[in-house]
Amino acid sequence: MATVHVMHNGGMACVGDELAKSVTHIPGVSLCPLGYHNLPDTALMVYRAEPGWFAIRRKGMAGRLKRFQSFDRALAAAKRIAATD
Repeated sequence: MATVHVMHNGGMACVGDELAKSVTHIPGVSLCPLGYHNLPDTALMVYRAEPGWFAIRRKGMAGRLKRFQSFDRALAAAKRIAATD
């Protein structure tokens, strides 16, 4: 099972403080500082792709897997992908 990480501390890719706080109690989801590189290549990352959009990618991949206008939908999709890995 892959792990899900949410980018949270500064920079344009971070989801913001309020959304980051909302995931601290969810099993299998952790906060990841922007630029943190000690994650396995299979780790799923949820981040702000651009204003109003959130995306999922794997650490070791260059491109996005999926993109959503809702943080909750992006997180749910990342958890589903992680569960099938």
